[in-house]
Amino acid sequence: MTQDRGSAQIPERTGALRGLRIIDFGHYIAGPLAGMLLADQGAEVIKVEKPQGDPAPIHPAFATWNRGKQSVVIDLYTPVRCNIERLLSLGGVMHSGTRITRGRKRTTTSG
Repeated sequence: MTQDRGSAQIPERTGALRGLRIIDFGHYIAGPLAGMLLADQGAEVIKVEKPQGDPAPIHPAFATWNRGKQSVVIDLYTPVRCNIERLLSLGGVMHSGTRITRGRKRTTTSG
């Protein structure tokens, strides 16, 4: 079965995660791969890309890692980033492959 959204025919999603929306900020390999697995299980995955585009399209597996996803371009360093808040307000889960270290004090132990 398909749903008609404008001129595009979008297949109806099936799977355990059907009805779940994922906002995907993942990049490199692990991030897009995780988003792909979520989409394979029926989640609606919206990939957020930088205006410069994804750095990985030259990789042979790029199309595989990003299958089943929708894409949106947002510059996170401008006021337009409020679009992200709008995306999240639609109900969903944010997925990111970025390690958050800002504001944390890194400590090391010597032994």
